[in-house]
Parts: sequence; C-alpha cells; structure tokens
Amino acid sequence: AAILGTAALAGYGYHRAQGLQLHDGGKAERTWQESMSYCNALNGTWRLPAVDELYGIHLQGRLPVTGTDYWSSSSVFGYAFGVNTASGILSFDRHQDIDHAICVRDLDPM
Repeated sequence: AAILGTAALAGYGYHRAQGLQLHDGGKAERTWQESMSYCNALNGTWRLPAVDELYGIHLQGRLPVTGTDYWSSSSVFGYAFGVNTASGILSFDRHQDIDHAICVRDLDPM
C-alpha cells in the first residue's frame, strides 16, 4: 500500500506542479514560519507549496538546491512535511528546524 500511495502522490504531484510558477527562496535556510512569511510577503499570491505540489516540483527537477530539505505548507502538530532532495523521500521536520523554501503560485489560465 505504501508503494501504491507513493506512486499516486508522485503522479498527482507531478501533474499539479505543471500548473505552478516558482520563486526560488535562495540558499537561505529558514524555519517553517519564516518560510511561510517569506512567501506570503512576495507581491500577491505566492505561498509555500502543499506537500504533493512540492514532491511534483522535485520529480520535475525544479528544486534548485540539492542535498537538502524543502518545506511544504502541509503541517500537523508543530511538524511540517517536506522533500529531501538528496534521497528523494518525504521529510517531516519540527517547525523550528531550518530548511529551504521555494514559493509557488498558480499559473494564469490561458
């Protein structure tokens, strides 16, 4: 079931990521809240991606910093999901840990 779940997440995430514009958060590492604030402070509709979107961005090779973790907006009980670019697996870090951020927004429909 776990393999099927990962395959489903990969397919769905890859599809979702195709409709997103990216804004690189740079090489700075931030806490989860700092990353949320960073994206929200960009002009308008930028946000941290949901975990499925982030995983899709990773699968497309669009995360600029390798060998690190990236935050997603998906969070529960003081922990947030992310993606580890070195191993290609999901991570689960405390909000006060520091990781990289990439901001996303939905592309305008054609």
